[in-house]
Amino acid sequence: MTKAIILAAGMGTRLRPLTESTHKSLLTINNQPFLERSIDFLLQQDVEEIVIVTGYLKEQFNYLLQKYKEVKIVNNEYFDKYNNVYSLYLVRGYLGDCFILEGDLYLHQSIFQINNQTRSNYYVKQITTDKQEWIVDCDEQEKIVNIRVDGVESSDFISAGITYLSDADGAIIENALSQLNFEQDAKNLYWDEILIENLHHLQIYAAKIPEGTVFEIDDVQDYDSLKQQFNKS
Repeated sequence: MTKAIILAAGMGTRLRPLTESTHKSLLTINNQPFLERSIDFLLQQDVEEIVIVTGYLKEQFNYLLQKYKEVKIVNNEYFDKYNNVYSLYLVRGYLGDCFILEGDLYLHQSIFQINNQTRSNYYVKQITTDKQEWIVDCDEQEKIVNIRVDGVESSDFISAGITYLSDADGAIIENALSQLNFEQDAKNLYWDEILIENLHHLQIYAAKIPEGTVFEIDDVQDYDSLKQQFNKS
């Protein structure tokens, strides 16, 4: 059974003042929240269960339980204490045949692929940016051999904020998450760092997506730009 986990616990501080009263994943383009658009695309691919990890402004997500029978909500009470690895730790039992995506993505069109569920995919894209990004290095078969945070060159592919884990790889990540000590060195980790630590055990490949299909909203300027591009007049 294909599942999805959406990480939507963060405070979205770089999007203030917009996120002072609205969670960043519930900001809208054409009156549709980013999160609902992701859910709709997942359901079109026959994803049967979608687990949303909430934290900041958690009550704003409750309506989704009535709107989508496939949705479950898990609350991260430490959303302001630990980084997003703790959100994934809370739902580690769902890993395997599972998409993991960030809640603040705007999907202009669906890019989910579940035609080969025996291997994992790390969705990547090419963009022009002066920001530090998660950059992938691959072998000749597009198997990922390294993921690093660095400045972006024109030929680089960076994380699009979406991952698919097969059953086998999901079990490896679940085991790694179970061993974390959040009171010591794990509280500031991004979940991608767990992926990096276990790359030599994983069969995970770069899934390259077309330009202009998935957008990450980091700040108000990003959001305003998207509205200008995609809002219908």
